[in-house]
Amino acid sequence: MRAFSRILGCFTVALVLNLGVPVAGAGDATQTDWSGGIAATTGEEWGTTSADAAGISWLAIPGQMVLSSSILEVPVKQTIDDSFLDACSAVAGDIDGDGLMDVVGAAWEGNEIAWWRNGGGEPIQWVKHSIDNDFSGASSVHAADVDDDGDVDVLGSGWDDNEIAWWSNDGGTPVAWTKHTIATGFVNAHWVHAGDVDGDGIADALGASAAEQTIAWWRNDGQDPINWLRNDVDRDFPGARAVVTADIDGDGITDIVGAALESDEMAWWRNPGDGSGWTKQTITDDFGAAHGVQVGDLDGDGAIDVVGAGYSANRVSWWRNLGGDPVEWAEQTIGGGFWGALIADVGDLDGDNDLDVLGAAEVMSRIMLWRNDGGDPIVWTPLIVERIFRGAWPVHAADLDGDGAQDVLATADQESEVAWWKVGQFNSYGELTSTILVVPDGMLGLRGVLDAEQPPETRVSMAVRLGDDAAAMGEWFAVGPAEPFPADGATHLQYRLTLETDNPEVSPMVREVGFTWSDAADARRPRQGTGRPGFAGSP
Repeated sequence: MRAFSRILGCFTVALVLNLGVPVAGAGDATQTDWSGGIAATTGEEWGTTSADAAGISWLAIPGQMVLSSSILEVPVKQTIDDSFLDACSAVAGDIDGDGLMDVVGAAWEGNEIAWWRNGGGEPIQWVKHSIDNDFSGASSVHAADVDDDGDVDVLGSGWDDNEIAWWSNDGGTPVAWTKHTIATGFVNAHWVHAGDVDGDGIADALGASAAEQTIAWWRNDGQDPINWLRNDVDRDFPGARAVVTADIDGDGITDIVGAALESDEMAWWRNPGDGSGWTKQTITDDFGAAHGVQVGDLDGDGAIDVVGAGYSANRVSWWRNLGGDPVEWAEQTIGGGFWGALIADVGDLDGDNDLDVLGAAEVMSRIMLWRNDGGDPIVWTPLIVERIFRGAWPVHAADLDGDGAQDVLATADQESEVAWWKVGQFNSYGELTSTILVVPDGMLGLRGVLDAEQPPETRVSMAVRLGDDAAAMGEWFAVGPAEPFPADGATHLQYRLTLETDNPEVSPMVREVGFTWSDAADARRPRQGTGRPGFAGSP
């Protein structure tokens, strides 16, 4: 067992669990992502699915597993900054690479792009660092690795500067930044986004120009310095306000989705594969002053749906992707009477492994969460995150306190405020059972590794069972400090994890489960019964 280390404000430990005597000539299997959900499969890889789970969240932060959570009746607010003039955009990203989510924001009146370092602690200690204080009419920001060097850079749009730009993260303490212009003359640039449009594995830039009525993207050629080639997706999208990327038609190619305020329009453009020759398909042209757009699989059918905020429609809605060619859409209102709806975002805020929806309404000065309670049509349960947040503009789901559950980040232009809210608390118990792994040559000895964070008052335990047939597995045996045992040539392996907490503020967090085994091709003795020396009981 390795020594404890301090990460994210709690103890992290990799538990090396000896299940047998290691022998050379072995195989191995690891699972680090459970976001594929439940699927009763049997095979030579675990993939991203599990056979069964209860009380476990695997979607909120893909790549880690925590306890599911309950939504607080009164979310807990913390102000990050109350003097960020006309704050109108905020997103989260790990800027300094310390494992904590920092915040990046744009201040329209302040003409500023800035980031706040997350110093951890309770409450979190935030320290502001300006990236650029001369970016006129800073209207939106996006965090992404633009130059493919492994750290998070920042993109921004300037309404008054008519500019799309990015700032390279040059590292250091504090982080140093270098500005690079992507495009000028992009009149009233309102929105910036990053995504791999041409499929070359590098983040390209996208923008929405209100005055030019244009959605455009710029190809990142990956050189140093980067050369940006502009490609117009649509030059007749009146009052273009927002743009995001997603594979809408399920062909494995990145498409583009946008919102246009003046034409009351939500639309998507099909990518033929190289980012040229776009085919527009209107989702709706009757969504009053369409302003915000976001995407995600809300109904869990494997197809990407679209969420929008309509400023004069005074509502947040989602359009279910029904498939077909052209794709058919069915609208359902998520929250009506939401005056001056500007932005919507999606995330698993309650840890129940489906996507909930957040909304910000400028006129109403309100931040809302609508919980996805499933059903057909989906039942949406509303929660007021903040009743009065004057000039609420953007809203974003992110894990800001590093506990494995998503929080709410938002800004208010009239308050010049950037703030976040904790909206959930963890349930006490959860359990997940893996799919069955097949080891054709069998296993003679086993060694397991469980990489998990276990803050005080939390526990993680693991059990395994072996068999020669998926339909006839042996009993579960808790893994712990006991005498090793042989696997006797077993060809099937399954694990079960149990997560517990005595404190609803914290959850254990599992990042990786892995096993190595010796080559048991010569093991001929079949396993009899389910007893195993050195192991007793079940979890």
